[in-house]
Amino acid sequence: MKLRQFKAWVIILALFFTIIAPGFDVQARSDRVSKFEIWYFKPSQVNAAANYRVLIDINVTVEIHGYIKLIFPPEWTMPDVPPIPKYSEYWDNVLERILTSIYIGTSPCTACQGLPIIRTNKRKNEEFIKKFGIDNENSIQFNTHMQLTPNGPYDPIPITVADRTGIRNAPDPGYYKVQVLTESEPDAVYSNEIKVVRSHIEAPKVELTNNAIGEQTGMKISFHVGEGGSLDARESRITVILPKGYTTPATMSANHVKINGQPLPIDPQTFPFSNTISMVTPVSTVNNQLVEIVFSDKAGIVNPLDKGEYTLLTYTSFETEAIPSIPFIIVRAGQRPLVDPPYASQPASFKFSVEFPGKVVAGDLIEIMFPEGTEFPRSIATSSVIIDGTPSIHKLGRR
Repeated sequence: MKLRQFKAWVIILALFFTIIAPGFDVQARSDRVSKFEIWYFKPSQVNAAANYRVLIDINVTVEIHGYIKLIFPPEWTMPDVPPIPKYSEYWDNVLERILTSIYIGTSPCTACQGLPIIRTNKRKNEEFIKKFGIDNENSIQFNTHMQLTPNGPYDPIPITVADRTGIRNAPDPGYYKVQVLTESEPDAVYSNEIKVVRSHIEAPKVELTNNAIGEQTGMKISFHVGEGGSLDARESRITVILPKGYTTPATMSANHVKINGQPLPIDPQTFPFSNTISMVTPVSTVNNQLVEIVFSDKAGIVNPLDKGEYTLLTYTSFETEAIPSIPFIIVRAGQRPLVDPPYASQPASFKFSVEFPGKVVAGDLIEIMFPEGTEFPRSIATSSVIIDGTPSIHKLGRR
């Protein structure tokens, strides 16, 4: 009797473990990921190649070399490449460059996991059209170089698709969604809406600390970024192109430039030939926010030699249309004399400007009174006196 009872308990326990134990190891069946979120999408401008940072919440493991597929809206433009790898060495190199612009976590994808498959509904290469036709979707499919598990070290899975892939936004503003699927969960799931815009910065306002011709000046440039113009600290750039006639220094210290009150993280890039200054912003901004760039008078910017009305150009990483500023004025009056070198008992050059109340014509006498104690040579060559950029042609005298 006791033996039979023991056998019965063994049978019951065996059944219990047979039914319960698999639940600890086997994943629930799922045909689609739980969630697909695009949390970073820039630039959001029409026709721009954008950067995407997304999170994918999977339910079923994606094994090593299993694929992930992103399906973009039909309005998007994909790279015009063969839809299959090994088409030619050249095109395989192009596909590899695209693949290495995609990151899972912090690791870039590599060719050893297989080249991507890209489909486009806007194929223009005649050779590809003849061989492959035109696809009915815009998508990129790539293999993972690691096992991706639910509740694993990447949960949800962070993926970055860089703008270097060449995937371009829609040509028209609006709200759009991207889709995702995996080899393990093949039913596509839509992302949150992303907004494509057509925007630019507003016309900048320019204020000078010194608006006299030929003098070094500080400068404040103020503008609002547009609807798609939010900037990322230590990544995004703002570029200023000074008007013709300005002098841009060959180098400029980060300490002499502030954006929204903060000094630049690195020295700006300056290009004197084109009067261009490119800066990495130290602060982030949101869309439509005010941006103030302040160049100190030690930055090395020098006003033009001609008085008049001037405008500069400004654009950013995400709003790339160069927008003219509100005009600002450079004048003659108010320039203090510059003496170089400014040392006692040394030969020196003098530079200054003056506003005459009436018209000055060739042959008119201009009299300059120097401070007491200034010593003069017996004679001064006419070529040593420059008036509005032109050497004097008349005999110089002193008294």
